[in-house]
Parts: sequence; C-alpha cells; structure tokens
Amino acid sequence: MRFAPVAAVAAVLAVMLAPLWADAASNTRTTLDGTAGSYSRFDGTQDATTTGCSTSRRPQNEPTIAVDPHDPQVVTAGANDYCTQATLPNHEVWAGYYRSTDGGARFEDSLVPGYPADGSAAGVASPVHGTCGAAGDPTQSFDADGRLFYGFICFNRTGPVNGGMFVATYDQDGGRYLRTVEVARGTPSGQFSAGIFQDKPNLVADQTNGRFSGNVYLAWSRDSGVSGNNVILFSRSTDHGVTFSKPIQVTNGLVGNELFTDLAVAPDGTLYLTLRTTALQGPTFDGIWTMRSTDGGVSFSEPALLARFVLPLLQPVGDRGGLHGGPRRLVGRAAGRAGQDLRRQRSRRRALQHPGHARWHRSRPPVLSRRRLR
Repeated sequence: MRFAPVAAVAAVLAVMLAPLWADAASNTRTTLDGTAGSYSRFDGTQDATTTGCSTSRRPQNEPTIAVDPHDPQVVTAGANDYCTQATLPNHEVWAGYYRSTDGGARFEDSLVPGYPADGSAAGVASPVHGTCGAAGDPTQSFDADGRLFYGFICFNRTGPVNGGMFVATYDQDGGRYLRTVEVARGTPSGQFSAGIFQDKPNLVADQTNGRFSGNVYLAWSRDSGVSGNNVILFSRSTDHGVTFSKPIQVTNGLVGNELFTDLAVAPDGTLYLTLRTTALQGPTFDGIWTMRSTDGGVSFSEPALLARFVLPLLQPVGDRGGLHGGPRRLVGRAAGRAGQDLRRQRSRRRALQHPGHARWHRSRPPVLSRRRLR
C-alpha cells in the first residue's frame, strides 16, 4: 500500500507527458541525405554536388531557422552542411538551405549558390564563387513581405583565407534565389591567426509596420589577427538586400573578445543588439552586454553590462570538427574567472593546427576594470 501514491503519481505523469512523447515522435528530419535526389540546386535542377549530397550522410551543425510571416506555412532552415565533402574538389563545408511549405512537415534541401563546383549562372555570378571554398555560420530572417535574407561567412582554411561576410536574398517566400552580396571583406591572409576575419554573424529583418519596416540588420565579430580583441561590426540594408551600408564599429574591444551577437526588433521598431565578451588578459572578463538603436540602425546607445559570469574551463579533445575547431570537454572550473588570458588564444590557434593536443590553461584572475564600452 505504501507504493500506491507512487503509482498514482506515475499515472498522472504519464498522462501529462503523453503529448510531449507524441511531439517527439513527430519530429521531422530536415536533411534527407540518405535519399537519392533529395538535394537540388536553387533552380530545382541537379549537378554532381547536389547528387552527392543526397546520399552523403555527412553531418550538419550550427543550425538556424526562420518562419515566414507572409505565409507561416513556410519554414526555412540552414546549417553548416558537410554533405559537400563527398563531392567538392576541396572536400569542404558549405551553407545548406532547407525549405518547407507545409509548416515543417517536409523540407526540400539545397545549397546556397556559389559553391566551388557550381556551374550555374547564378552560382558563377555570386561574389563567393572562386574566392572562397568553405561557407557556413548561417543566420536567417524573413521580412514581412516574404523575402528571406540568409547571412553567412565564406573563407579558405589555407591562404588566402579571405574570411568575408555575405548575405543571400530569396523572394517568393524563400522560394526563388535572387542574389548574394558581399557585406564585409576579409584579408587574403596566409593563416587564421593573421589578418582580418569576419565571423559569427546574426541577422534580423524588421517585420513591423513602422517606419523601418523592411530594413535588414546584420552584426558580427571582426577578428583582427593575433590581437585577441575582437570588435562588433554592424551593417544594414534599406533596399531589401540589394546593397548594405558600410560597416560601422559599435564596440571598442576593451573588455575582451566581443562575439556572438544577437539582434532583435521590438514591436515599435527599436533594434536591440546583444553580445558577449570573453576574458583574455588584464581587466577583461566574461559578460553579457546590450545596446539599442531607435533610428533604424543609424546609431546605437552605449552598451550596458547585463551580467558577468564564470565559465567552466574547456580543452579540445579528439579530431577537429566544426568550422574552426574541435569538440571540447570540461576539465575544471576557472577560479574567479578570466583564467584564460592570451595563453588561451595561443592554445586555440594551436588546436587548429594540431587538433587534440592543445589545452587551455588557468592563470591568476585579473583585476576587473570599471571601464565601459563606448
């Protein structure tokens, strides 16, 4: 009899969790890379790359997703798609593009035009074609009229690196590819640890009915060689992705690496930009910051610190994966924080060159400065 209450609780939980189990059973696989003919080019035709992608069974990671406010049955997704390793002559990753017209029940799989073996007119015309062989870090957003904007980076792992920032535009609820434009150019450096590399973008379109409706906003991190003091750049389009403004710097890099931007538009059209900083040396520290623009991205308020935090200490393990590095495992807790100074940056670069052999080290926590971003 003592177990009767337990059984009753179990029965109640079973009833409560049944809808969740049903939802889990109805999850949809986005990339059908084990089915011949599942991938196609942007125009619905096939080439050697899409044919290989259809049965490659290679991984995808760093996904993004967007729902079309013009037709909510249209759902699009993107990812770093390694299906191209099976067919591209440089065995590299590319930006995958997946679109559903039935609320996510089924997706049609493709690639953003411009990959190295893309012989289509649109692919050859893309600014990424012939200049960079790997594409990823996808970010997507629809405007209110069903135009989809797909931001991504494109680069080479060996010189010239050319780590640039690009935005592709699709209209007709994401069903027709229009163009790709370059927003910010990287330098033709000989290795990742030198020159300028545009990285980690986030994009949002203004879906409101206000005076900035249709604006497209893009923010990202500019890596400047071995300095370790990345800054955040921002650009906007006021002509539906045909052109983008000259990037402006909205932070100064004084409180550590600045990265992982996140953009959001409020109902009144106010644009919010959130980012995080990571400790490297001296007064730098891990934190979350936010700023806002009330004039459609022309200018931004001074960033405000939302919170400081302490991260576990990580080290690379195994083979290199992802776009820029390998998997990580927890090996301890950084005392007081910022135990990752410039040695962490050097270790990260060694991890790229010798995966599985680099470790991130603790050092004495710095004295945190009260200086704020301007």
